[in-house]
Amino acid sequence: MRDPAKVKNEVLGRLLAASLRQLQESEEFIDEIKSIMHWAKTPRERTAMNIILDDQNKASKALVRLADDLTEMIEKG
Repeated sequence: MRDPAKVKNEVLGRLLAASLRQLQESEEFIDEIKSIMHWAKTPRERTAMNIILDDQNKASKALVRLADDLTEMIEKG
């Protein structure tokens, strides 16, 4: 039978690795969005791009919190 604490840390470790990959991707998308912002010419396009950028920033912040929480749990456990 497997040790539950070891299994928990393995699962949390895989989740942390996935979260860090997603965070890296999210940060890259933020840079890409910023690089095409000047192409938005109309007010509607600029608003849409700003909303997308804002949402992507929020996703990145959530991923940072998730990674921090997972790291804390792994270190405690």
